[in-house]
Amino acid sequence: MNDREIVNAVKSCQKPNEAAKFLTDQALHCSCDDNATALVVPFGAWGKYRNHRQTYNQFFSFGRQLQNSARF
Repeated sequence: MNDREIVNAVKSCQKPNEAAKFLTDQALHCSCDDNATALVVPFGAWGKYRNHRQTYNQFFSFGRQLQNSARF
């Protein structure tokens, strides 16, 4: 799988563990020669821009969110 295919696969999953399982299953299905391991890091906005019909690709600036946070 190339990077774009991996990103699209992860974006289609509802949960990080679902995405990791899907990626490893796809790697094994594509006859990989070695063991398959996937590590999916869920960011705070996982699924935030998703509704029941469509996934939105909206710009999210993590740095801007930190600047506006009362914690920093």
